[in-house]
Amino acid sequence: MEFDQIAVVATLLAALGLFAWGFWRFDIVALMTLLALVLLGVIPAEQAFDGFGHPAIITVAAMLIISAALEKTGIVDMISARILKDSPGVLLSMFLQTAAVTLMSAFMNNIGALALMLPVALQVARRTGVHPGHFLMPLAFGSILGGLLTMIGTPPNIIIASYQQEALGAPFAIFDFTPAGLAVIVVLGRRVIPIRGKDGGEDSVYDRLEPYLTEILIPEDSRFSGERLRNLREAGDDNVAIVAMIRDGRRTLSPHGNVTLRPDDTYIVEADPDSLRTFLDRTGAEITAERHFGNDLFSSDEVITAEVVILPGSRLERRTAAGIRLRSAFGVNLLGVARQGGQIRSRLGHVRLRVGDVLLVQGDAETIRETCAALECLPLEQRGVSIRRPFSPVPIAVFAAALLASALGLLPIQISLSVAAVLIVLGNYISLREMYDAIDWPVIVLLGALVPVGASLDVTGVTSLIGDGIVGLVGAAPAVLVVPLLMVIAIALSNVVNNAATAILMAPLAISVASGLGVNPDAFLMAVAVGSSCAFMTPIGHQSNLLVMGPGGYEFRDYWPLGLPVSIAAIVIGSPVIMLVFSL
Repeated sequence: MEFDQIAVVATLLAALGLFAWGFWRFDIVALMTLLALVLLGVIPAEQAFDGFGHPAIITVAAMLIISAALEKTGIVDMISARILKDSPGVLLSMFLQTAAVTLMSAFMNNIGALALMLPVALQVARRTGVHPGHFLMPLAFGSILGGLLTMIGTPPNIIIASYQQEALGAPFAIFDFTPAGLAVIVVLGRRVIPIRGKDGGEDSVYDRLEPYLTEILIPEDSRFSGERLRNLREAGDDNVAIVAMIRDGRRTLSPHGNVTLRPDDTYIVEADPDSLRTFLDRTGAEITAERHFGNDLFSSDEVITAEVVILPGSRLERRTAAGIRLRSAFGVNLLGVARQGGQIRSRLGHVRLRVGDVLLVQGDAETIRETCAALECLPLEQRGVSIRRPFSPVPIAVFAAALLASALGLLPIQISLSVAAVLIVLGNYISLREMYDAIDWPVIVLLGALVPVGASLDVTGVTSLIGDGIVGLVGAAPAVLVVPLLMVIAIALSNVVNNAATAILMAPLAISVASGLGVNPDAFLMAVAVGSSCAFMTPIGHQSNLLVMGPGGYEFRDYWPLGLPVSIAAIVIGSPVIMLVFSL
């Protein structure tokens, strides 16, 4: 291997490791990869940022803007109101919710579609007395699978269509993805999801959430001031765990029961809201926030508590409550943090927040709504964050016209969608600020940085080397075996790295293998597209999986029992359908 090839392979292996590690966000890793190859001389400096002008980038950005406008049309309100009004049985509710989110995600951002239906699913769970875990994983999978139905449904499809345009001069049409997508979707039936804990009930639909991390203090006039810690524990609630004590700036984990309680000490406890309420009533302890918001913590008409989940792209992601100045800048107090599958032992204000964390916040209702909108959080109540708007058909009509123009070959998809986005903004169906907020900038940076990286695989001959290896591995076996093989590789990658990154790295390989075998690359590219979007076996494989992890009370190990059969079925059913539609 030549130096350029060694540099590309080593850099990409390091990038894949960083993607899987997750310590740095995927857009930072993508930029690091690009800059490393530029500094190594593999990518010319003058071509380093050519990827940001790629048609796929423009298409994704325009689609995100249109998706934000579609969220405001009122059609989702109509769908959710119908589901809530009918209150059907559990199986029918699951089917209706999953079908709705699948259809929406075919024409809008997957995360946006899931975020719109997530509060509806929680409301239905509360009404039917069924644990939300039965609804949310199929809902997340539906939002992922819906993206397979159209070329604009998910960034991997857009990327694959762009590569096909470059390789063969004619991109996939908008609905060329539909046959394979439908074939995969039919495997998403009702399965038993492992739920450990009580099933439903009217007390709470969040029974499997990790207890909230909360800070309390013992007032000087409390009857427990000066008493031993064991007395406080005995008088409190058994479901409240005192996990740490902060005294004179020093933290002590699991403080001994003989410790004397002081008014200037802070105690970190883990408890659900109901147990915490009981503990405060029995002991007279105070949440540290009470000094800022008054003592009517749970009963004030003006000051309320609410549970909200952090969405992908939130300004809170990887930030702390102290760092974001949640209390001083937004007027909302953070009372607790619940994180599924991970223990929290830091002070509340110093907890580095993650996507999917459920926050217990306090403030007046309007302030909480405004803060959620500003910070990209979703209240776990039906349509709590947005204001219901009357149904508006214009954005839908403009979007449909753009799709029709592209389907008829009148305009390239990136042009038709850009025109639609501009018309929607000019019609004031979405403001300029909302337009820029709608764009998922980390994804744009990821794509713009990795497009030159993907091209370097081809330029340096790495794809030819790997392609020749796969061709040699297949040997005299029929080429049809390559389609499921590419799907398996793409699925394996997409469960640990971003699906768009998987598509960018796998597309040149698919074309190279097709060239080596002397067959039409369409089927191979479609296999990569489907495999890139089949990230079902881990919560980190797709942001939809991560988003429902907290509200659904899932753990890391809960995904593969449902995700593995769906992934296998996608390969078994999707491969022959792809080869039937796209002849080799």
